[in-house]
Amino acid sequence: DMRYADIAYFPDIASRIQEWSREEHMGMIAMINCRHGFFSNLLREPVVKRIAFHADVPFLVLPEIL
Repeated sequence: DMRYADIAYFPDIASRIQEWSREEHMGMIAMINCRHGFFSNLLREPVVKRIAFHADVPFLVLPEIL
């Protein structure tokens, strides 16, 4: 059973996703790793990397298929 949910804005996206996974007692987190340009990388939070190193549940990362 797959569900989608809106998550309220939070300055630290990775921490909010992890907190939400604990609140909902999730068994796994799955994300798509999208590539960004050089300047986007300077301004964006590396969400996938941050969750990968601090995940409390299994974490599945799928590559972006162009």
